[in-house]
Amino acid sequence: MTPAHRSLLVDFAILLALAAVAVIGYLYSPLLLPKSDVSATPDPGCDLNRGACRARLPDGGQVELSLSPHPIPVVRPMKIQAQISGPAAAAIDRMELDFAGITMNMGYNRVTLSPLGNGRFAGETSIPVCITGRMSWRGTLIVTTDRRQITVPFEFEAPLAVGEMTD
Repeated sequence: MTPAHRSLLVDFAILLALAAVAVIGYLYSPLLLPKSDVSATPDPGCDLNRGACRARLPDGGQVELSLSPHPIPVVRPMKIQAQISGPAAAAIDRMELDFAGITMNMGYNRVTLSPLGNGRFAGETSIPVCITGRMSWRGTLIVTTDRRQITVPFEFEAPLAVGEMTD
């Protein structure tokens, strides 16, 4: 094989690898950047560190999210409970809660909630500790129905470390 043919083969291999990365990125982007057909905003004054928070859905339904214990712990098990009512409740395929650091990327932190019936879902997870201090988080509830995806972003703060929490 001549050096010109080798160079051409290497160029082709690089282009093929770049195309493969682009296709994989396109296919898996919904995992990292969930799309939303409908979004809702939690009620004003919502504080997940004190109790459940609610959001009204555009179709007239409601979604409620609670995390426990209080305050919300880091690096310790945390229980998640969600309930949805209204037209969307009958058509839910999947419900997930995606945790993202607001001021710092904390990696992929998403949990799929298990259905309990009557629009209720539950799960358990933990969030990582931030070494720079208190961390502001966004817990986006992702409700996937047979026709659309509904997202509701709930924001809260988590303490620096386990010793900073009070039970």
